[in-house]
Amino acid sequence: MARVAARIPDKRVLKLIRAFLNAGVLEDGLVRPVDEGTPQGGPLSPFLSNIVLDDLDKELARRGHRFCRYADDCNIYVRSHHAGERVRASISRFLTDKLRLKVNEAKSAVARPEERKFLGFSIANDGSERRIAPKALDKFKDRIREITCRTRGISLRQMIADLTPYLIGWRGYFGFCQTPRVLTNLEAWIRRRLRLYLWRQWRNGHNRFTELRRLGIAKFAASVAAGSPTGLWRMSGHPAVQHALRNQVFDSLGLPRIFMPVPAYSIEPPWYGPVCPVVWEGWRRETSPYPDQLRLCGAPHKRKGIDGLVALVRDAGSDPFDGALYVFRAKRADRIKIVWWDGSGVCLYLKRLEKAKFCWPRIGHHRVQMNPAQLMALVDGMDWKRVRTVAVKPPEIVG
Repeated sequence: MARVAARIPDKRVLKLIRAFLNAGVLEDGLVRPVDEGTPQGGPLSPFLSNIVLDDLDKELARRGHRFCRYADDCNIYVRSHHAGERVRASISRFLTDKLRLKVNEAKSAVARPEERKFLGFSIANDGSERRIAPKALDKFKDRIREITCRTRGISLRQMIADLTPYLIGWRGYFGFCQTPRVLTNLEAWIRRRLRLYLWRQWRNGHNRFTELRRLGIAKFAASVAAGSPTGLWRMSGHPAVQHALRNQVFDSLGLPRIFMPVPAYSIEPPWYGPVCPVVWEGWRRETSPYPDQLRLCGAPHKRKGIDGLVALVRDAGSDPFDGALYVFRAKRADRIKIVWWDGSGVCLYLKRLEKAKFCWPRIGHHRVQMNPAQLMALVDGMDWKRVRTVAVKPPEIVG
């Protein structure tokens, strides 16, 4: 709490944090007191981790390491196995001696990037793609098996209604991966489980024949499928069953798709700090993950909102929906607004500097194109003219 108090002067917030820490944990209907640690699953755990491990971030940055950390999970990228062992021992001493923290040796290891998982993802060794970790896939399948259990005794529409919130939430997190084949295979697997459930619900051959005929299957094919003695899972992949229960049938019932094709002009969320070139965008990337087209507009934004700024972009002869970032500044150069299209809607970003001004080029009423690294420097209030790209070699070992 002393480290937290050094950052937060408000005693009311400190009192609330201490109350959370002393609240105890509910296990099997009984409240058990907690002597150490923080409650898991809430916002307090990553909040306190960021405060305590801020010194670790500064130490890693001072040493020049490439790393990525979220809460108490941290990956450090080096070039060899020997360097990984050396850095692991050094950082463990730093955490134990200076920060007085206990390192979980069971979860700590030196391995290649694709052999380790981070926040449910694993990274290819050359940093070329983000993959869903095997444990995350196993957990997803276990949850789907639980929802689509063949003995639930509910309608197919109700089962899809139960699946929808989980699939949408899972897609919102893991849809950021770069392995579309995995997502399409999961979609096919879910539809096959729903076909299995419906095939079992039809029970006997007479009902199955009637339902197949109702869905447009030929009489001979329906009779062969209805009279087949094979198991449920194998019949869920039968051509007659698949032809009767096509993908469009599940789409009409509201089953969400996991794989959503991303338009060419869509924008990935910005990632700042030394994390950016390490995990999400790969080591071979030399600039920040902004769109390829960045334009500075000289007209001041005054008090305009999204509609007004979009109108200014159109008045300048540009298309506000082409995926480019359009940056506007105030007359005093202490505020900027950025407008862009992310594939589903127009986004607005606003930033104000309290004690400085943005280094704005002399563009008058024209436009200036900048590369992504220069824009990041401008948004951070630095001199964007001095930005130079630096090539980074791919990692070989992660520890």
